Amino acid sequence: MNFSNDFSYLFSEITYGTWHAIGDYDNDNITDIAVAYLSHDIIQFFVGYNYGRFQRSYFYRTTSPIDFFTTIDLNKDGYEDIVYISDPHNCLVVVLSYGNETFTPPFTTGLGSTPNSFVINDFNHDNHLDVFVVNRDNDIGSILLGHGNGTFDFRKSFYTFFGPHYVVSGDFDNDDHIDVAITEIFSYSITVYFGCGNTTFPRSFSYKTKIQPWRINTGDFNNDEYLDLVVTNRFNHSISILFNNGYGEFHEQIIYPTSGFTPFAVSIEDMNGDHVLDIIVTNFNSIFLSLFLGNVNGSFQNPMQIPTRYSSFSSLILADINNDHRIDITAIAYEKFSLNIITNICFNKTSVVNETDV
Repeated sequence: MNFSNDFSYLFSEITYGTWHAIGDYDNDNITDIAVAYLSHDIIQFFVGYNYGRFQRSYFYRTTSPIDFFTTIDLNKDGYEDIVYISDPHNCLVVVLSYGNETFTPPFTTGLGSTPNSFVINDFNHDNHLDVFVVNRDNDIGSILLGHGNGTFDFRKSFYTFFGPHYVVSGDFDNDDHIDVAITEIFSYSITVYFGCGNTTFPRSFSYKTKIQPWRINTGDFNNDEYLDLVVTNRFNHSISILFNNGYGEFHEQIIYPTSGFTPFAVSIEDMNGDHVLDIIVTNFNSIFLSLFLGNVNGSFQNPMQIPTRYSSFSSLILADINNDHRIDITAIAYEKFSLNIITNICFNKTSVVNETDV
């Protein structure tokens, strides 16, 4: 595979960018990128204009510091809205978009102690998006039920294992109910909590990982129609692959060294157009990304190093930025105050398979 040299956009205000999201925020059918600054009240929107370039940016100032965020259409008006959690205020904040670079006043609801990450899905089959939040200081997972208009009610919480950090969702046991999988950094494990479609998660299984499992993602790696899991092991310099047997039980982890130091974010896409999912990992303390090309049997090739200008990439999203039907790489360099884009120039063209990095 081949990639172009990455190009970077420096943040207008010198502060740490930690999370980013991709969408069409000004309703012009061209991809834009939003960057949230760690523990600041700023989101910077980079406005796309042609072939994956960005001509200008504008700011939205929030009412509280941002610690995790994404954008998604919550009220089904066709515009992507802002959702974020604020650690200092222990709250979830929703800001609805008008699709013209303006937004509604924020809606805020309380959470547990020190919310760390969240995932958005329909957990109770009412066709409205809900939010599942993990709270790291009191080891709690919380459900907030959506009303379809951008407002939420705090409904249920339950205890997790020690140190919940990052969460993904999916139907892992094929019962048509949404489940969650959570990394637990102090337990050196991940736990899958199985939903019943009524906001309860009465059953769970835990699986050992290596030292400090950090981020988690999900996809069908071996084409058996069951969702598998991949985890970055931050202090083991590796990833763990766990294959699903179709009933929500996962086989013992398979370890792949990343060849880089401190693997951090992980995203999944078909990067080379062979209809098999591949994995890309950021290495926080190395100046390259690790690309694991997938094989049809679910195994992965030794990691390919994708050189980068910087290290310390904290957020990673794979998407077709320049509309050439190839999946490109976007990442935030945490310590270099920049948004970085690496263009895929692989001969084979592909299409988006699984946009799972939230």
